[in-house]
Amino acid sequence: MKKIFKNIILGFLAFILIISSICIFYFSSYYEAVNNTYQSTDLYTIYINKEETWVKSNNNDTLIIMYPGCKVENEAYIPLAIELTKYGYSTVIIDPLLNFMLADTNAYKKYLKDYKSYYLMGHSLGGTVASMVVDENIDALILLASYSSKDISDLNINVLSITGELDGVLNLKKQEEAKINLPKNTIYKIIEGGNHSDFGDYGFQDGDNKSTLKENEQIEITAKLINDYMKTATTN
Repeated sequence: MKKIFKNIILGFLAFILIISSICIFYFSSYYEAVNNTYQSTDLYTIYINKEETWVKSNNNDTLIIMYPGCKVENEAYIPLAIELTKYGYSTVIIDPLLNFMLADTNAYKKYLKDYKSYYLMGHSLGGTVASMVVDENIDALILLASYSSKDISDLNINVLSITGELDGVLNLKKQEEAKINLPKNTIYKIIEGGNHSDFGDYGFQDGDNKSTLKENEQIEITAKLINDYMKTATTN
């Protein structure tokens, strides 16, 4: 009996070791930000710590809380955050454990202070996680190359969904089927020539299609779509 029990314990420990090794291997590789030399200017302030990256507009009362895509370094979204400061938005980009937003789903809650309005934005898996936890303390949910796996159709918030026309990573069938989970007033925008990777600055993601847009053009279009939608949403 002792031998059987010992073998069970050893088998269990071996299983844990194998799973741990797989996880370490999987999460040890991730998409790094291509450029990490951004600096503050007269229009915005950038500062980075272990929990988040801030890109603060110097004249603003709205905070966008950004959930990164799976295994994407949070600093890869600094260019989008900088572009959003042109419209007066500040952005805090969450830096989750192992670059995996499912490890820090409720991160947005600690930032609900000091601003008049809050938008929760997520790219890819980050958008799916954001839709899982969003509540009416948030004024708007912005999905970039993403969809909601949870039914939030009765939630009284504005929702904007933006997808690249040439996205090769997002499961477009699931995205279409999941539209029923979003409020009826959700607005869907497609960026012609855009793909999955170019919402951030982390290179080319495996399985994606090449964009036909110029460098940073998708980010510029995305920021403008967000601002145009939010101006309309807040006047309705």
